[in-house]
Amino acid sequence: MGVMALLGISMFVIGLLIIYLLFYLPLKDEGFYIGFAIAILMLSVGTYLIYVNLPLTLILRKAAGLVLIYIGYWFVFVFPDAIEIQAEGQSLLGIIIGVLSFIWGLYFLMF
Repeated sequence: MGVMALLGISMFVIGLLIIYLLFYLPLKDEGFYIGFAIAILMLSVGTYLIYVNLPLTLILRKAAGLVLIYIGYWFVFVFPDAIEIQAEGQSLLGIIIGVLSFIWGLYFLMF
């Protein structure tokens, strides 16, 4: 991964952080609009730098890894709690599917 790709990732993350922090400002504050414009600019430049410097297959693989990690987390920690709407034996199947999804997601994210 090149320096420009790391710069793009950093700009993207800082843009997201600025948008998150803007939720604490009132909409009538003029700093809100300036911060929002800077955040959108950083997001778009960061996305461009990521897209230009990294192959699309790598980006899609990492995104698929994040999605699989989230699905695995949901199956392990949220799905088994729904005893009211499912049979008792299905929670073990949900945990197994969740652990496998989580492991595949980590694999896609790391390699």
